[in-house]
Amino acid sequence: MFIRIKKHNRLEYAYVVMNVWTSKGTRQKSLKYLGRVFSLEKKGFDNKYYNEEHYKKLKNFEFKELIVELVKKELIKLGFKTQNSKDLTLKYNDVVLNVDLENLSFKTSKGKNFVIRTNEGFICKETINNLMSMKPPIKETEEEKRLATMKNLVKNVLEAGLKPDDRMFLLLYEKLNESWVKNEKIQNNKEV
Repeated sequence: MFIRIKKHNRLEYAYVVMNVWTSKGTRQKSLKYLGRVFSLEKKGFDNKYYNEEHYKKLKNFEFKELIVELVKKELIKLGFKTQNSKDLTLKYNDVVLNVDLENLSFKTSKGKNFVIRTNEGFICKETINNLMSMKPPIKETEEEKRLATMKNLVKNVLEAGLKPDDRMFLLLYEKLNESWVKNEKIQNNKEV
């Protein structure tokens, strides 16, 4: 599955699609409408996310909290203004874009879903949920598992339009593994 952009009346709209084999060859089947696509220009670089003090605070975050923080950083770089700790807004031409990071809601002022094209991906509820709900790969060796996890994490981070620096990416990887270990312990306690 992947995101496909379709144009209609000079506007772009995003869909989750999958390739399906037919007698006429491969075709794309739309699975889900994601919303209108907005391609935004970066407004600047927010250094506070990369200083040592802020990085130390991020080390205490859980995996999902860290993702929310990275999404917030990208949105601020695109010109979004914070309303409170979890809500951001941007007026884009005649449309107001509202993001609620607590509920992962990306809605216009008219209540319609939207998607932001940035970096090499799309920031939207679908891609952020895919990143947050990554599952551990089933592999024979620890090395195979580690490499598969890295590959999947890179893929999901890029698809979500996020661009962490190397240190932040390694922290994401570390927190992802911690969350899997924690979930495994919870599952083992339920079975006992």
